[in-house]
Amino acid sequence: MKPMKFARILPAFFLIVSAPLMAQTPIFKLDPASTVKFHVQATLENVTGSFHTIELESIEFNGRPESLKGRLAVLIDSLETGKTKRDSHLKEADFFDVQKYPKAYVDVLGISEDDGDYYVHFALEIRGIRKEYQEPIQLKADWMGVQAKGTVVVNRKDFGVNGNILTNTIINDEVTLEYNIVLVR
Repeated sequence: MKPMKFARILPAFFLIVSAPLMAQTPIFKLDPASTVKFHVQATLENVTGSFHTIELESIEFNGRPESLKGRLAVLIDSLETGKTKRDSHLKEADFFDVQKYPKAYVDVLGISEDDGDYYVHFALEIRGIRKEYQEPIQLKADWMGVQAKGTVVVNRKDFGVNGNILTNTIINDEVTLEYNIVLVR
């Protein structure tokens, strides 16, 4: 065999052998357009806010939507409702207690499909308290990226986000979380 042919065959061999390994470990990053918002009804004014800093801590994905698993961290200090005084209060110990619990976590435990509809099984952890949910999800996933959109209604008191006597009389316990998470290569 001539050296030139061997020089061409060897890289091709390694590419073919390593392709399955590369396919099993895709590398994604969180698109900055990803959002986590919340809505809560109150007697004086409904509150809408968002968390501006989300981190992708881990992901498992082999190209099939049902294989998607991972962990996101939401930085509580990035909370913004449009009112600085309210934002500061929400970060205090009676609500999120950002000094003790700087992050909330979302662990995607699995995706299931039923007749073309997807459902996400996930755990939400706020203030060190973890609750599991199963909810419908709009999901687009392939080797180039993942987009997950959906909503979930949670009871803030289940996570120790209690407030005080005054705030509890004017703020609803149910909070709607709305997310649009985009992962790209």
